[in-house]
Amino acid sequence: MLVVRLILSQVDFGNSILVGIPACLLHCLQSVMNARARMIFQLRRSDHITDALVSLHWLRVPVRIKYKIAVLAYKVLHSTAPWYLGPFDRVADLHGRQALRSASSSHLVVRMF
Repeated sequence: MLVVRLILSQVDFGNSILVGIPACLLHCLQSVMNARARMIFQLRRSDHITDALVSLHWLRVPVRIKYKIAVLAYKVLHSTAPWYLGPFDRVADLHGRQALRSASSSHLVVRMF
């Protein structure tokens, strides 16, 4: 439990900073998470790590970053985020802009990078 709190809290804390970092740095973070999962399950380096990550309910680092950012954007759109992150003004709501048909929907698009 201590490992989970130490490693994942640090990855989750810096999600906004981690968006768009190079793949080599993401690989370093992923290798730290893999090493901790191997330590928890006492696996060898040659053993597959996927089953250990699934049983721990851990997402891979790039997917985890996208998920946390999407959750934060959802909270901002629905006014459940901390007060300093809102209110959110939509482009269609600005003065002088024509309203789009999609302006009333709250769908989020997560682009793969």
